[in-house]
Amino acid sequence: LIYSLACVGAGSAILRVIQTKNADISAVTFFSTSFILGEGILASFWLGLALLGYFNKVEIIGVLFICLILLFLFSRNQIVAFLRQIKTLFTEILNETLIWKIIAFLTLLLNLAWGTSLGRTILGDGSAIYFALPKIIAASHHLISLPGYESVSYLGLQGEMHYAALMALGSPEAAQLFSWPTIFAGSVMLLALGRKVGLNRRGQWMTLAMVFTSSCVILLSGDGKTDLFAAAFGLSAYYWAIRTWEIKINKQDALLTGLFTGFTAVAKLSYIPVMIPGIAFLVCWGYIEKIVEKRSRRISIEELV
Repeated sequence: LIYSLACVGAGSAILRVIQTKNADISAVTFFSTSFILGEGILASFWLGLALLGYFNKVEIIGVLFICLILLFLFSRNQIVAFLRQIKTLFTEILNETLIWKIIAFLTLLLNLAWGTSLGRTILGDGSAIYFALPKIIAASHHLISLPGYESVSYLGLQGEMHYAALMALGSPEAAQLFSWPTIFAGSVMLLALGRKVGLNRRGQWMTLAMVFTSSCVILLSGDGKTDLFAAAFGLSAYYWAIRTWEIKINKQDALLTGLFTGFTAVAKLSYIPVMIPGIAFLVCWGYIEKIVEKRSRRISIEELV
């Protein structure tokens, strides 16, 4: 929990720098964006420490402490808004019909059931590289290649560096569970994207249920693999790409789209040929639409004059 809050703090600090106006997004979306962005920033920072040979417990705790301070400095108002939004959400559930109360309850239960993956034995790719490499990094305090996997020991490591940090803090169990808040935050971004294109609250509950009943999420729960990190980055990239379609051209939204797209590409190279053209199309389509609207408005004004 402390580590997750530190990720939110790191992300909220970056948002404060590049995204000055957050009033038009909900507090839950803000925190999910901050968390996922903070994951990318911290993983990159941990990688730098590992390359320098300073990946030690003291340095990790120091960075996390600074991130927690940043969280309360930059997000105090958002924390209050977040609690209010959660309260409103549960009030909406209580006012729903019985069938939708059941759907909401079962969806939340499916989400909480992820905690049972803590007792899962890590096998396959998880035991071969995704958990083995972080264990070596945590023990040696610097980045070294995993014997037998030298060619892939330096690729991405967006999820692996978080695993290594949590292992260095003495909690491999937390490392095994860390993909849980990651996919939940990614799901929130998916729901926010759905709201952006017209999905109502019931549709959002159905979407969340679809995520946590998907074979991909179930098979990867506590598995030790890092695919869900790339998925969370990708969903965030699509959300902020759609936001570039707003009436006014917002460079901050485009910058966040680029950051999340870059983190996605680093976390999962196979996403590059499919995702980057799609993100580029969405962003370019939005800008072209704005240019056409501006020209049409200018022509209409000239004709009126």
